[in-house]
Amino acid sequence: MAMGRLKNALLHAMALGCFFEPSFTAAAHARPSTSQQPRSVKGRTLPSFPPQSTVQVAVLETIKQHAKQASDGATPALVALLTSEGFRSSASAYPGCSPALGDASPQDILEWFGEELAVAEQVHNFAVDPMSSMMPDVTVEQAMEAHYPDFYNQWTLERLYPTPTPPSANCSLLRGQRQCDGTGMCRWTAATSTCTDLAVANVVDTAEVGIFGYPAFTGPQGTPRTMDETADRPIYVAFNLRKVDAGNPLFGAVSAVYSDSLRSRSFFAPLDTGYWEFSGCNTSLQSTGNPSNCSRVGPTMSSCNAVWDCDWRDGACINVIAVKANCTYKTNQDCEAGGHRALCTWMHGHCELAPPAARYPASSCAGWPENVARPSTLGLLDPPAWHHILLASVQTWIDHAAGAAGQLASLICRMKRPELPLTSLDVFKYWEANVDGAIALPKDIKFLVASFAALFGTAEGEQVQQWCSKSGFLLVWSLGTGHVMTSMSFTPGGPSFGYNHRAVDPIVATRLNATNNVTVSASTKAQFQEVWNYAATHRGNVTAAHPIRTRRELWSSLSVGFAQGPPTPSPSNLNFTALWAELPGELAVAPLGARHCADPARCIGTFVSTRDCLCYHDGFER
Repeated sequence: MAMGRLKNALLHAMALGCFFEPSFTAAAHARPSTSQQPRSVKGRTLPSFPPQSTVQVAVLETIKQHAKQASDGATPALVALLTSEGFRSSASAYPGCSPALGDASPQDILEWFGEELAVAEQVHNFAVDPMSSMMPDVTVEQAMEAHYPDFYNQWTLERLYPTPTPPSANCSLLRGQRQCDGTGMCRWTAATSTCTDLAVANVVDTAEVGIFGYPAFTGPQGTPRTMDETADRPIYVAFNLRKVDAGNPLFGAVSAVYSDSLRSRSFFAPLDTGYWEFSGCNTSLQSTGNPSNCSRVGPTMSSCNAVWDCDWRDGACINVIAVKANCTYKTNQDCEAGGHRALCTWMHGHCELAPPAARYPASSCAGWPENVARPSTLGLLDPPAWHHILLASVQTWIDHAAGAAGQLASLICRMKRPELPLTSLDVFKYWEANVDGAIALPKDIKFLVASFAALFGTAEGEQVQQWCSKSGFLLVWSLGTGHVMTSMSFTPGGPSFGYNHRAVDPIVATRLNATNNVTVSASTKAQFQEVWNYAATHRGNVTAAHPIRTRRELWSSLSVGFAQGPPTPSPSNLNFTALWAELPGELAVAPLGARHCADPARCIGTFVSTRDCLCYHDGFER
């Protein structure tokens, strides 16, 4: 989810919209015409884009040219991991995993993994209303009011809804390096003694141009010149390999699960590319100006970590980009010697910047090194080419005692035995699976998932129900951790996720009449409504705003170090786990798995009580 999602949490505060003119100019390149009538918002025409532009077709074709070779090249290393003692011993630590694996060969496991990939949910979490949104993103409120024809990406939304620059991000008004670099959004240039915004093209385009292969924007300061240029960029998505019931909850209380038809124009990276960028794996980020003088930023961990290229290490504030450049020693002994090298460590046969104890989950740039993170090493589902992505993903995360073999066992055992508890840190280890093209509404949304703790029994929850009923989406509720998710939920002390904590909304299902096997009795609807009314009454006057109160909090917590501490309590005294148990049991559904249903493209999961598939019927059309 992505580079654009993480970085736009920062860049929305920088107000890219201030560079955009209100009127929409002609396309910079030809696009197929669309017969859909244009819609409008506040007097402006809402664009409807074709499935792919010529730029997007070219980007995906470049990825296809290299993906199969990269995947085949990684197969021997994956087979070696799957036959290693570290993998088998790690798997035996997860209850029921070793019996589930049985005598399966590495080839059998990889074939099964591919089948799971083919049905894994592509999820995009977002907010109900703009005030709760952490970054430019579609919201339920705006999509309903404006009748969006497409699920727009961040760039298009920035152009549709330009925002003024907040005073805190007006870098030109700041004086002195400490004040400038201390914002985390500005860069001090010593040669001219000026404070300027972190260059938009350098920060946002780094992945979209350098890793994904999109052409750079042609507008001022690296911004899109036209509306069609905005639509050339991808929409960020997470692969829900671990079957998290809330999708990707860090980014919002509602999760859109995209239709399977989008898989043929999707590509993926082994981790969130925004996290990769801001973890020091991309040294080109320092080109916006001189590296921060971190020793002058401030004497505390919080003031140090607020600056994007500084990090708190052993009681001191250091520049992680500058130190990373010094971790070039050729042997283990030299790498872990004194001086600067005390901040370096030997991993995967390379010397690199050691991950701090305060950054979670701990990651290694060597798992997907800077010279490898290019279009030639992205993965695909159609045609299948993903072995190199799986290998890079398990080599990147280094918080398992058994290394890459242990990471692989953790992932596969969760997929084999999804009832196993899932740590909040593991939730963050998703593959970034981005859609290279437009997502049409409503046909390209399979169903929505809404947070029980954040939205159930609220006016915002009713909005989600209304949008689903109007658009033809089935709606399921997810318990998640039983708390409203915050940045602190993704720390070592954060709560664990369970499994099978989804329930289909009977109100929406009845309105849609979209399935053959959802018969909602009057007593089931009454019980559901009773639980809803109880939640509404006992929440008091507290509304369901997203708990991460500022976009800066999200960027700061992810890009420089996760905050430590217990999860923030839910916005009421309700025990949502106990309340969840009061929902009718026949509504419980489990995420879809390989070989569960004959036509997975029409199905959203299986009923826990009967294991029957929950699917749209053949004649249902939105």
